[in-house]
Amino acid sequence: LCGYTRGTQDVAYLLSGSLDSALLAEHWESLLRRYHARLRANGVADYTWDECVFHYRQNLLYTLAPGVAMLGAMAIPNDERGLANTLVMRTLTHAADRDAFATLS
Repeated sequence: LCGYTRGTQDVAYLLSGSLDSALLAEHWESLLRRYHARLRANGVADYTWDECVFHYRQNLLYTLAPGVAMLGAMAIPNDERGLANTLVMRTLTHAADRDAFATLS
């Protein structure tokens, strides 16, 4: 999908959709720090680490929408590729671990 959003949206979607839960839990912060450092190195001076983490946590929730929408069109009992886990459960678990829902208040 194309849309106008923060770069942390792409990072959240990539990490939660590409890494298994154990790797995601272990490496999300170092990968996000690397992303933030590259922003800073390329002239983004007014974006703090805390803001980046907050936006990443918010964007984890946004990444659930495409997965839920795709699952709505699928026959879940025939989910041989494990898309339910990849598209929804892994992201939902990571969002819960990062207390992403607290960013909504």
